[in-house]
Amino acid sequence: MMGMKTERLLAIILLLQSRGRMSARELAQVFEVSVRTIYRDIDSLCMANVPVASFPGREGGFYLMEGYKMEPMLFTSEEAVSLFLGAGVIEQYRTLDPGQAIVKALAKIEATLPEEYREDIQQARERILFDMSPYFGTGEHPHLQALKDAVLKTHKLRIAYPSHCPFLPEERIVDPYGLVCKAGQWFLIAFCHNQACFLVFPVARIKAVEALDETFQPMAGFDVWGFWQQCVRSLDPGKLLVNINEQRSNDSI
Repeated sequence: MMGMKTERLLAIILLLQSRGRMSARELAQVFEVSVRTIYRDIDSLCMANVPVASFPGREGGFYLMEGYKMEPMLFTSEEAVSLFLGAGVIEQYRTLDPGQAIVKALAKIEATLPEEYREDIQQARERILFDMSPYFGTGEHPHLQALKDAVLKTHKLRIAYPSHCPFLPEERIVDPYGLVCKAGQWFLIAFCHNQACFLVFPVARIKAVEALDETFQPMAGFDVWGFWQQCVRSLDPGKLLVNINEQRSNDSI
């Protein structure tokens, strides 16, 4: 919670610096907190010797006294537009961001940008659009959030994954190394302990996911993106499999 407050205090300074006078209600709306919380934040800034002054009345509000300046994030207009367009792609995958953290983060960043930057961003959002959904299906999966958490926290997984080979068990223990989204479809890159090799699992075919308490140590030097590119280059119809020795496997997934 302390980290969140510190981030908000810094953002308030940048916001007052870029927009000038703002009321407590306006600040509360930007940061999605109560007006009382904003007043406490202003008190904290004053105690930290940040010269925040207030102007009374209906048109009043808080402002930074003349001469005080904190360097904002050094975005150019082009960089800001690129950042927001790229984040717009992530926004479409709500399963990966159920709390809409990316939307809230962008709102805070946008609030600190100069007016002309915000106009450029809005124009780009209206004219450059991304549709990352596949032609068939939603591209989402009920286990995507659990897979993402396991990838980031390096937790082993027990997954249920059907195989075309009858002698292979459906249940597998895997070390999840990464997730890749291609053409609206998600793939899990993982080391499969059952077969002692790296596999690429289409997420849509994973029937169940259980995060284990045990963590794993990622293999030093393993490049998730490089492995994925190698799989794509050597792709045979119906196969996305390369083992740790870069030899083809007979298992078709």
